Amino acid sequence: MRWRWGFVLALWAAAGGASAQTVAAVPDSGGADTAQQLSNPLASIISVPFQNNIDFGGRTSGTNYLLNVQPVVPIKLTSNLTLIARTILPIRDSGGDFGLGDASESLFLSPRSGHGFTYGFGPIILLPTATDHALGSHQLGLGPTAVVVQKVGPVLFGVLANHVWSVSGTPQDKEKLDATFIQPFVSYTFPTKTTIALNTESTDDWTARQWTVSVNIFINQLVTIDGQQIQFGVGPVTSPWGHPAPKGGGFG
Repeated sequence: MRWRWGFVLALWAAAGGASAQTVAAVPDSGGADTAQQLSNPLASIISVPFQNNIDFGGRTSGTNYLLNVQPVVPIKLTSNLTLIARTILPIRDSGGDFGLGDASESLFLSPRSGHGFTYGFGPIILLPTATDHALGSHQLGLGPTAVVVQKVGPVLFGVLANHVWSVSGTPQDKEKLDATFIQPFVSYTFPTKTTIALNTESTDDWTARQWTVSVNIFINQLVTIDGQQIQFGVGPVTSPWGHPAPKGGGFG
């Protein structure tokens, strides 16, 4: 097993209201509630994270760059039910290949709950939007996704999971999509609007019988610039390391 370290700089622009057409300012309440909500994948605020990942090498030479544009838009369906749309649009520069990767869209139905507990479930769609053959799977993927979140004072923790199957033709030089993703996370928000966050990202590729794990640590700070609340984050990450999955186990 070898570790390969990268660098992440993340920017979140939080917005209030129901319109997704523009990023509006959130009134500065002077508290840490907004900072904590930005760590919650089911928060009822519009946010537009830009996550920059710079991989300085390890098992392969050179520097790889990944920008994830990840808008989150909550849509209130009823007084007790919210639909939360989470999009991930990756822009990659790897090994001389530059362009868009495969985009994903997760739709969470989140019933109203209490005692700091929230959950959501729905479909995830992987779209073959890659602009270069090397940057995506060139397959349409579909599957279930779910997330549970618990808030206890300044602490927020939970887990997000999904499974994606290929529902379209598989290119001859590509493996068929059949993968499970699990992301447990925990964060602590201070009264200064500083948040320390930790998560792991585990992917089990059932076709290749390979699982990979990466660890991400962030220190985030929420600031107000010209009436707009913006959260900056920085931290080290490990590139995925993995091991062949046990034979005969699993699903999918």
